[in-house]
Amino acid sequence: MNSIQFHTLRPEVEGRRASWRRYGGLLTLFLLTASLQAQKPLESKFTHRPPRIDGKIDVGEWDEATRFRLENGYLGILNDRKRAYFLLNVWDQTRDDPADYLWLTFDVNRDKQITPEEDVNFALDPLKRTFGIQSYLGIGRLSPLRPTLRSSVAARFDSFAADGSTRFEGRQLTFRPHRVWETAIDLREIKSRAGGAARLGLRVASPASKLTLEPVRSFTTDFTQLLEVEFHPGSLVEIAADANAVLDFQSDFLEVTQSVQTRQNTIPLVAGKPAIARVYISVSNTPRSQPVWVYLHGRRGGLELPGSPLLRYHRVPTTVRREVLADTPWFTLPDTWLSGTVEFQVRIEDAFDREKTSAPLALTFHPRQRPLIWIVPVNHGSATDPVVVSDSEIASQMAYLRATYPVADVDFVIQPWTVLGPNMPADPIPQLRAYHGNVVLAWLLGWFFSGSSPFDLPLQIYGFTSSGGGSSDPVWYAGSGHGYVARGYRGTSQEGTMAHEINHNLDRSTTGTWGRHVPGGCGAAGPDSAWPYENDDINEFGFDTRADLTDTEERSVIPSQWPDFMSYCQSGELPTKWISPYRYLALYNFFAPAPGGVALHQARLQAGEVEQSLLHISGRLFRDGTGRLFPILIQPGVPSEVPPAGPYALEFRDTAGKALHRLAFDVSFESLCEDEPPEEVAFDFQVINPPGTASIVLLFKDKLLDRIIVSPNGPTVTVTAPNGGEQWDGIQTISWKAADLDRGDDLAFTIQYSPDDGRSWLPVADRVTGLRYTVDTTRLPGSTRARIRLLATDGFHTAQDDSDKPFTVAGKPPQPFILQPRENDQGVAGQSLQFVGEAKDLEDGALPETALRWSHGDQLLGTGRLVVARLPEGSYEVTLTATDSAGNEAAQRVRFDVRAPLGRLAAALAPDGRVRLSWAGNLNAVLESATEVTGPYRETPVKAVLEGDNVVVNVQPMAAHTFYRLLLVD
Repeated sequence: MNSIQFHTLRPEVEGRRASWRRYGGLLTLFLLTASLQAQKPLESKFTHRPPRIDGKIDVGEWDEATRFRLENGYLGILNDRKRAYFLLNVWDQTRDDPADYLWLTFDVNRDKQITPEEDVNFALDPLKRTFGIQSYLGIGRLSPLRPTLRSSVAARFDSFAADGSTRFEGRQLTFRPHRVWETAIDLREIKSRAGGAARLGLRVASPASKLTLEPVRSFTTDFTQLLEVEFHPGSLVEIAADANAVLDFQSDFLEVTQSVQTRQNTIPLVAGKPAIARVYISVSNTPRSQPVWVYLHGRRGGLELPGSPLLRYHRVPTTVRREVLADTPWFTLPDTWLSGTVEFQVRIEDAFDREKTSAPLALTFHPRQRPLIWIVPVNHGSATDPVVVSDSEIASQMAYLRATYPVADVDFVIQPWTVLGPNMPADPIPQLRAYHGNVVLAWLLGWFFSGSSPFDLPLQIYGFTSSGGGSSDPVWYAGSGHGYVARGYRGTSQEGTMAHEINHNLDRSTTGTWGRHVPGGCGAAGPDSAWPYENDDINEFGFDTRADLTDTEERSVIPSQWPDFMSYCQSGELPTKWISPYRYLALYNFFAPAPGGVALHQARLQAGEVEQSLLHISGRLFRDGTGRLFPILIQPGVPSEVPPAGPYALEFRDTAGKALHRLAFDVSFESLCEDEPPEEVAFDFQVINPPGTASIVLLFKDKLLDRIIVSPNGPTVTVTAPNGGEQWDGIQTISWKAADLDRGDDLAFTIQYSPDDGRSWLPVADRVTGLRYTVDTTRLPGSTRARIRLLATDGFHTAQDDSDKPFTVAGKPPQPFILQPRENDQGVAGQSLQFVGEAKDLEDGALPETALRWSHGDQLLGTGRLVVARLPEGSYEVTLTATDSAGNEAAQRVRFDVRAPLGRLAAALAPDGRVRLSWAGNLNAVLESATEVTGPYRETPVKAVLEGDNVVVNVQPMAAHTFYRLLLVD
């Protein structure tokens, strides 16, 4: 396995040797003051993938930087062709001080003297907290700050695995938050260049901590001791620019997309959802593509945002194709930009330093609800030999739904298959409906007991089957729909099957529009009458933010002719379908922020619509014309909405057989989705009991299908075990006594479990017969105050009993789940790779960010649901470990490879012995060569020409066997 190289902080100064000491378990470096006159120049390292200026140190982001030790931390330096990057890691500032400030002074003409109006200082505005530049007016005198148009800064107070401030000590994970500054100084603003040099003075201060970091004392009055910095020239392929070329902005110069967007940005943006900005530039008066530097500014309230401006090098083709990402410069927007109203502005600079600036464009990121979806793997096998879906399939569909839906994120909770049980049928919709009903009932009981929400109710429960297509249960489906459960594996939508089925349910209108299939969707039934397009395509360009945007072989821009994911048609490539503007807007409106911040499906229960005593009536109807009523429970609930009338009915009759109330409804035995039509359809209603009810009958037209007789007496039930003091672990048995004075009444039981002495209740099983039930306690939250509740029904009357005293159930370890990367994925060396995971704990619920840690061997990558790292080429096994509040741990591992970001390279041998190499002109690349195919490869400086759309170079091989590769860079 490959080893990740972390910072080693080698000394870069002459003179007295630096010494390492440990205080409080933290690695702290003290540099005794040495004569800076004896210092060698600091040689900056060239980077093809510059750090993100966000104040956060990711693993691998600054590993190649030159480091200079400071009294209270260290300075890291990198450069590319346009900018110098400075990392100031202030180890000893352990208080978050909003009055922190930063100064970076440059002796621009490098004459070791303060030259008025020539030498400059970059500083943080003390009031606006924005980065500015000011000129020296004399010794110790500076002009007022003015905005810097090209340089940027970001600060953070945090702890990082990359610098060792988040680390293991024994078995304890420790955190040492401290101040970090990341800055990008445009070399033009200090009149330098790649291959040039600079003289630097710096100061970082924290008034609250009484800390000042200033390696060159009194530098504002004396430039003789400034730090010498030499910027590496790099080895990029040089292509001559055309001085006659004219670069300009297209009319709609900026597109900000999160999943699908118009060129005019008319589709609303969602706060917190990953976003990509594409800049559209035109080039004229030349037959060749032209180089350009693109600056993207982001401002809020007139103030530059952290990291603004972003910078990217690009070659503008003579014809810009929207469907090709590489034809436009693009930017991944920082997280701090994804809220409120942001004013965007773009500046471009050509090879001859000619500039143009766009008009400002204000776009607003709107908050949306964050839905909660429970996933239940459906076990089609036995308890001892379960047949369930793979974790990688679940992860794939979770990622697709997150990418397409207009929400910042989705909270997925994966329940154990045991909540439904083994031997599930191919279509478990009836079982899922029953489970959802038990979940809601348990929530209501907890709500009544405590007056607060005992747990968050899921918006949807999705049963993940291990084969077949999908099915859902929308309310508009022939009047029999429930709207809260769906199931599926891989239908025609492939990884979008869950997104497809849940979309059916989310449309809760009585007739259904955007929840239906699209017309002409390759045989998809029940088309949407409001579909605005003439075909089933998305009719606009989509964007997959999951894609590796540097990989020209991976699709990121989704063509407008791709099918909408509510069609049955397929594109033939992955992702096989995408989301249309029409559907995106419908879901955007559905996920509008709920009043009081409470999800609408839960707010209705909390709004006082709950009845203390409702008849919970359920049953099934069969294709052969028969039907069945299940035993009724009388429990709290919300009265069902009146469904559209149909040939089926529930009729409540008195002792004389007279109808007191009739609830007519309809069902359909037609297939809603691509599976075979169902053989049975479930129904359930919650109804206020009409006074005088003696029987409840199920009818099809006038035909009696089933009947429940209201007997004179109700049942009794007594829990016998567990009844107090037991210690539970593994497989256990619940037992009870029950009786009914009315002979012939068959009793059915619902079992619930409370981990908190009756404050909240969780469903265990329903429609249980007999007087005992075997339960696997691994699915129950651990507790020292556990109780069991039995609800007994004779078909109509309900009785209940709880354990007399609490008992103990053993605690459980958490359940980590890696969403990204997936097994055998391939990442790109030097790119920011995202590690995304979840963890559920039966006792704690959602675990805090610090409870999730990512590691490669004994090397820590970071903590939290999302960790970013840059890794070198190699094979990896990364572990996500979750730790709960009791110290229980569990881990999941994933194996993947990291490869070099290589582009297609064509080669031919010329008659003079040189090699002619060529590649696509829209690629930013470095040519590398080696004498062995396995390397090591080294950068090969070359000059190139453009021939049509291709870059062409002629090189002289350095040995009899020379191997070339094209390394793609940002």
